[in-house]
Amino acid sequence: MIDIVRSLRLRFPKRLRQKLPVRIRIIVVPSRRSRLLNRIYREKDRATNVLSFRYDSDYGEIVLCPFVIRREARRAGRSAEKETVRMVAHAMIHLAGVHHESSKRAREISELLEQKILGSPDDVRAARNPRGGG
Repeated sequence: MIDIVRSLRLRFPKRLRQKLPVRIRIIVVPSRRSRLLNRIYREKDRATNVLSFRYDSDYGEIVLCPFVIRREARRAGRSAEKETVRMVAHAMIHLAGVHHESSKRAREISELLEQKILGSPDDVRAARNPRGGG
């Protein structure tokens, strides 16, 4: 997973790359823990694909739930591996300070960033899931 973060970091625009925490830790949790964290931090009582937490300029965490990611990948006709990379990129965008929930413009910026980082705009749009985390 460290290689994924390293690789994605290099694809970020320089101005945003500089805003990423120096260290990003990836934590994998079962759906029960994902649901608990989502309930506590987002007030949504369901497991979610990914959550991100930034503690300071040096450290952030990405919490992944493989069960949810596999389910969403299957529904979208993608591999779980590809969906996992997409969720890590999405969380890293949040860690860089871009939050798609704040406005329509922020959502557009977030989608453009995902396209730049991941490639195909169709893949990014298909990955958008209103039930997902962030």
